[in-house]
Amino acid sequence: MPTSKEGAKISGHKLSKKPAIMARVEHLRRTERERQNRIADQLADDAASYSRADVLKLFGEVSDTLHAAYVIGQNSAISPLRLEQLRRVWSDHTGRLAKYEEEHDIAPDAPDGLAERLNMVAGKVCTCQK
Repeated sequence: MPTSKEGAKISGHKLSKKPAIMARVEHLRRTERERQNRIADQLADDAASYSRADVLKLFGEVSDTLHAAYVIGQNSAISPLRLEQLRRVWSDHTGRLAKYEEEHDIAPDAPDGLAERLNMVAGKVCTCQK
């Protein structure tokens, strides 16, 4: 007897073959691609107006979101492999922040103490061998 998880996979596979479902999924994918393209275009148009502090703040928002996703993942049924992949993405992002700070001489106490706070977080997720 299949488990509810297996049953859901079977039902989902059957539904995914229906033309109306396929059309709806494609519509949703296309809508999301268009939304992402609009955002990318807007960011590209606005990029020249961003200050270093703005960029650091954006890095901080992304880092906060990745951290929240990691915490949610730890408390969910996510597989250990996926959780490790999420942790790696978070760690890589934090490393890019540190590199950005170094390249742009951003003080550790930049706006709202974001750099300092993220550097503390970096110590929690860094997987580099020192």
